[in-house]
Amino acid sequence: MSLTLHVSPAPPPHLPSQAGKYFVPSLAPVGLQGRSARGETILTMDGWEMAPHTVNGERTWQVGATFAAPAGETVCVSFMMSSKGYGIVWDNPSATQFIAGINGRTAFQSRVGERVSFFVITGDTPEAIYTGYAELTGCTRTPPTVRRA
Repeated sequence: MSLTLHVSPAPPPHLPSQAGKYFVPSLAPVGLQGRSARGETILTMDGWEMAPHTVNGERTWQVGATFAAPAGETVCVSFMMSSKGYGIVWDNPSATQFIAGINGRTAFQSRVGERVSFFVITGDTPEAIYTGYAELTGCTRTPPTVRRA
């Protein structure tokens, strides 16, 4: 399967209004679409965030991205890897909420499901865990080099 990525350029800068200084995000808008080999839009990123954040006294960034979710699309957070030497593959194709290490718990919660199904992969290193993931799901080819138009 091939993927064509289209990135819309940011609009030219302008002076914000007085209200805009307080209520409009300062990040440039994003326009990013992924299209299949048939030219169908399969992915649209319509927002992003990046804000200073402090965790355990360390200055870092809180980041995120927002993608359009067309009606009928199902999404699954299929894999998480812990720093404690294991990974979990969550086996449910419905909309899933993932809670990562909040208040002493990590959780997967799917809106629809006929069973609870997951796989645990262990390893001494992240590479060993990813190798186990590849053994379970099959190897993924390396993406081709991006060519700019």
